[in-house]
Amino acid sequence: MHAAGPEVHIRVHADAGTASYDASDIFRREVESAAWVRGRASVALSGGKTPRQFFERLGGSGFARWAGWKSLHVFWADERAVPASSEESNYRLVRETILDRVPLTLTQVHRLRGEAADLEAEAARYGRCLAGFARGGVPRFDVIHLGLGPDGHVASLFPGSPVLAEPSRWVVAAPGPPPLERRLTLTLPVLNAARVVLFYVTGADKAEVVQRVLEGDEPLERLPARGVRPPRARVHWVLDRAAASRLGPALEKR
Repeated sequence: MHAAGPEVHIRVHADAGTASYDASDIFRREVESAAWVRGRASVALSGGKTPRQFFERLGGSGFARWAGWKSLHVFWADERAVPASSEESNYRLVRETILDRVPLTLTQVHRLRGEAADLEAEAARYGRCLAGFARGGVPRFDVIHLGLGPDGHVASLFPGSPVLAEPSRWVVAAPGPPPLERRLTLTLPVLNAARVVLFYVTGADKAEVVQRVLEGDEPLERLPARGVRPPRARVHWVLDRAAASRLGPALEKR
């Protein structure tokens, strides 16, 4: 018997701005649903250049009085080995666009410390943090937000990385491309335990890799994003028209 696959939704919008509205609405609905069922909600956020517009929606005036902030705990899907003040810090991106603008307390924000001198020790610490929050078993985030690199990487899981075969650790120190070769990242066992995965991908430079992930059959060693298949979960692909421009069969199956 084959394991149940995810419930995949592909949503294409005219431009990145419209896509960011939809991504923020999905985020809101899923967090509210989780909080209603379990009394709290947990999300893991990714960094990079693409999500800024999406994050700015979450930190904007439309969410200023959102009741969902009271029950939300924020984690990170990955982090670069840089100080929190660095322009390359995923934490800094989230802080500037969301955390500085909304009513989250320090106890609701669980940061990956990219500046740690010993990244292996930091990965172990974050794993313990996840274990304490999960209260047994693999942590199941209510929403994991992911981007998609032109090479098919997600979080800091890059093509050919030995971390792709990690069977049990939830957080690891991982190699990345120059100039930021040192990373911290959640692993596939955690990504695939999520209740909801939200891919937010925009731009014509992502069109080829979006098509390869959604319509191709390459192994995850070459295309890590294809390894994100949480069973019985919802996977939302929120794309602008440029990023979706090479899709054919995947759109026809919607």
